Amino acid sequence: MPKGVPKIPTIKQKRAIDNIASGKFDSPRQAMIEAGYTPNGAIPNQLMKSTTVQDYINAFEYKAKLKFRMGLDDKLMEVYLEGLDAKTTGKFGGEKDHKTRKEFADTISKMKGYIQNNDSEKKTQVNFFQFNQKDQEDFNKEFIKFLKQNNWAGQLSSWFSPSTALLNYSIGILTKAIR
Repeated sequence: MPKGVPKIPTIKQKRAIDNIASGKFDSPRQAMIEAGYTPNGAIPNQLMKSTTVQDYINAFEYKAKLKFRMGLDDKLMEVYLEGLDAKTTGKFGGEKDHKTRKEFADTISKMKGYIQNNDSEKKTQVNFFQFNQKDQEDFNKEFIKFLKQNNWAGQLSSWFSPSTALLNYSIGILTKAIR
């Protein structure tokens, strides 16, 4: 192929780059495997060094300049900055959309290294009913003792929105136990 003419990436390479860019996979390696690479052949650094992949990525930059009159990096920054000022739409449009703003702020914070991305961290749920009655009672005593020591009695009701009878009942029991 003549020099200067961009090479076309394979369908598998395109799928891998698109998967990586989608952010829907835990890692670039996993995105490559989903695109059809074998586990042994899914090497992100090798993919990114490929001249055909580099040409494909550079085509994004070229198209961004044509469409947005700015480079891809500048457009991405603009989108993230606009996301920090997101507002709701629809019936109550124009209000600050705090949920969307937080998502953009979290993403930018992760990119800047202000917060760590711990999505791979395992979460453990402890089901209370797995413990025998004595262990439950011991835990309850220690928990109430902790709440009393730290003067948490008045805080419980302010933390929860008392929207259900069960929640009100639970808050009432805990508050009585603390006092």
